[in-house]
Amino acid sequence: MKMSLKDWKVWMRALIDGLEASLSAADAAPQIAKLTALRKQLDGPTVARHRKRLEEALDALVESDVALQIASRRCLRPRVQEAMQKALVTMERANRVLAQAAQMRMHSGKKRRGRRGAAR
Repeated sequence: MKMSLKDWKVWMRALIDGLEASLSAADAAPQIAKLTALRKQLDGPTVARHRKRLEEALDALVESDVALQIASRRCLRPRVQEAMQKALVTMERANRVLAQAAQMRMHSGKKRRGRRGAAR
């Protein structure tokens, strides 16, 4: 699913804000300046190529700075954990639905069709 430009900008701003908030106060000045410069680039019109460049610039910035790497872990870890929990819940629901479907097939007496459709 493709993300709309508006959604992408909201997501990028939230990510940059989260990184900024997760920085240690002791050594945040240079990193905040770099993040602010990236945030300003979001205001202009962006095409897919421009978005990709901004994403790569943010990745490079985080990779090159230990303080930003630590901040990214602080910022993203709760989001990743929440996403994993939601994925597990979804998988459990899917397993229940598949088990019910298999049970219904067994009770209906119909043979299971192969991948290509009806048996030959």
